[in-house]
Amino acid sequence: MSKKESKEKDQEDGLKTPHDSVFKNTFCNKEAMLDFLSANLPCDLLSKIDKEKLALYSVVIRS
Repeated sequence: MSKKESKEKDQEDGLKTPHDSVFKNTFCNKEAMLDFLSANLPCDLLSKIDKEKLALYSVVIRS
């Protein structure tokens, strides 16, 4: 997805803050999510995640 497409999708989804966009872009991409988890979780906890079975779900949260 291009930056322009991503920005348009964010606007359609009601994502108005930079945090929303970063969060969405990080956790909507399995590889990016695994990089984030690898950088932020302790090794013993990370080793318990089955990376092959890890699945992404689309959830819209509105406040």
